[in-house]
Amino acid sequence: MKSLYRISIILSKIIIVLTVIASLGGIFANNIYRDNELVKAVWLGNDIVTLFVAIPIMIGALFFSLRNSLKARLIWMGTLWYMVYNYIFYMYGTTFNKLFLLYVIIFTLSIYALILALMKIDIKSFKKNISSNIPVRWISSYMLFFAIMIGGLWIAQSLSFVFTSKVPLGIT
Repeated sequence: MKSLYRISIILSKIIIVLTVIASLGGIFANNIYRDNELVKAVWLGNDIVTLFVAIPIMIGALFFSLRNSLKARLIWMGTLWYMVYNYIFYMYGTTFNKLFLLYVIIFTLSIYALILALMKIDIKSFKKNISSNIPVRWISSYMLFFAIMIGGLWIAQSLSFVFTSKVPLGIT
């Protein structure tokens, strides 16, 4: 089990390097994104957030999780989930580009690293370390609000297309 955990750490280090390359490519390489201007701006913003927010958080969390910090381990696994979520959008959302295989590799390695990291969690000790003071209702309300907001936007765009046959501007 310990060797599987080490593999997830090694995979995370590879993910960090590849993600930096992908983000820098998206920021600085000309004509990587061949989508419309709105979508290009979204990809650029996403690359900037990934490079300057997600990667530093992942590095810090990985560093402290290696020192047996449960909170850091959870944050590190959260950043792995961010990579899974983020790069599935790159794989299926961008117009095919020169970084496609890099997106696939980051996505795949992130899934494996996350699964291996999750296998390391001891549920009994995890439950003991979780505070009963966690604001569950506030967190749930926050997540529900954004799920309704984002879901509502997608449903509204879909229904608009169903009734008008006009592809929404954000998609074209």
